[in-house]
Amino acid sequence: MVIFPDAQLVAITHLRSVLDGVEVCSEPPGPDEMAGLLPVLVVTGLPSPPMPNRWALSASRLFFEVIAQDQPTANQVANIVNAHVRSLGGSTVPIVGGDAVVSTVRNTAPPESGDDTNSNYRTAGFSAELLLRPLRT
Repeated sequence: MVIFPDAQLVAITHLRSVLDGVEVCSEPPGPDEMAGLLPVLVVTGLPSPPMPNRWALSASRLFFEVIAQDQPTANQVANIVNAHVRSLGGSTVPIVGGDAVVSTVRNTAPPESGDDTNSNYRTAGFSAELLLRPLRT
């Protein structure tokens, strides 16, 4: 049986270890908590492309969205996150169940600015594709 690590868990685990002062999560906090946690990075899974050799690698597309009080902060944090995500290729991230090996990071777009439609906060986000090797248990 071939088991692949969860790409969202891998990205969140790695980014929590390298980003100080940024709340990294898979879902945005509630409105009452948001202001005290800014800036917030939300990592979301997207539909992923099929792989020609699905037993060797798993491709997982993720969206990284920074929510901040102002646009310059959102852009700055998104650029830092983008650099950390790009550097994940070839690294091993310890997660529950084993060590996740990120073979490659590809199709990483530059961050784009925006407004959070549910609040007065500003956002910057980008997508990337992580190619993961099977877990070795």
